[in-house]
Amino acid sequence: MGKQRGPGRAGVHRLLVALITAGMLAGCQREEPELPIQTIPDSAVLAAFGQLEDSTGSRIVQSVRDATLSPSGRHLVIGDGVPPYLRIVDLDSDSVVMWGRWGGAPDEMGLFLSADFLSDSVIVVMAAGSVHHVRVDGTWMSGRRTRAAGVHFGALTIACGAQFYGYGMQPSARQRDPLPWIFRLSVPSSPDSAPTVVPVLELPGVYRGYGTGQLVGLDGNDNGILYWHRAHPTTHTGYWIDCGDYSTESWDTVPQASPALAVGARGIGLTLPDSMFKGAVVRDRAFLRAYTWEVDDRPITHIEVVEPDGCREIKLAGDWKLQDGHARGVVLSRLDPFPRAVLVDWAWMDDALVAADCSIGGPL
Repeated sequence: MGKQRGPGRAGVHRLLVALITAGMLAGCQREEPELPIQTIPDSAVLAAFGQLEDSTGSRIVQSVRDATLSPSGRHLVIGDGVPPYLRIVDLDSDSVVMWGRWGGAPDEMGLFLSADFLSDSVIVVMAAGSVHHVRVDGTWMSGRRTRAAGVHFGALTIACGAQFYGYGMQPSARQRDPLPWIFRLSVPSSPDSAPTVVPVLELPGVYRGYGTGQLVGLDGNDNGILYWHRAHPTTHTGYWIDCGDYSTESWDTVPQASPALAVGARGIGLTLPDSMFKGAVVRDRAFLRAYTWEVDDRPITHIEVVEPDGCREIKLAGDWKLQDGHARGVVLSRLDPFPRAVLVDWAWMDDALVAADCSIGGPL
């Protein structure tokens, strides 16, 4: 049900304090650590998706907008920016199912935004203006239009006991009023009933012109929802929303200079000189985050793993995005030399990670 479920609330809060008070871009404030640059060996790649040439076209994508594993780790879903929007990969049989036509029919969709697993066999797909249930064999189950709820959604996570939570904005809100950013989305079973939304988190922001309030990351588990946004032109703020009563804790990062917008994993990230945020996910009792540096005109991706007993880091050659974390491994994607996603064995990652000081601003 969604991405990997995590620890109890107290443990989650301790990890979040370590992760977010450090600032997701804390690497910009310290010198490049003396870590070896690793290249992922073929033996550590449990599965790979994406090819330059394929007679059926099922293994060619134009981009990897999202990539997520089922709870058991058997199925990998790749979300593309062009139709067919979904590739559903059975990692046991290496078979691929394509789904997602563009259009306005009930079983068609607009631009793909994000996907998550409701169960091991059912995928929830969020598209521009609609949300769909699809089986892993490519069978469309249902679809509901979300525009009737009055919210323009941009991302989805499943958390707090298989409930839907979306990042979105209400364009009717006045420009500088506090805006709802996180909503609980209820999707009725009847096709005659429109989805409804309940605001969960309201924050100051600017909607027109996309000033502050931009999405950095959204993920969830059975304990809460983790949300990052651009709170100010030069800062990020992270929020942990408790499943029990929707109480909220927040953390501000250290202000940075000279911000510029760029596309990051699962939303819009903040690019600072020589560095770009590349995703963050929950995995078991750890939080993983990634960012990329340009070193001598070469992209180097740092992946930090914040755990209850400390922080470890690995430095990978190439420009990678962190897409998902699972007991089987870590899902990464990249565009060069062609769009692809790989499932990297956690055993190899665990062995390659090196102890690091990535808890600036607060101890674990």
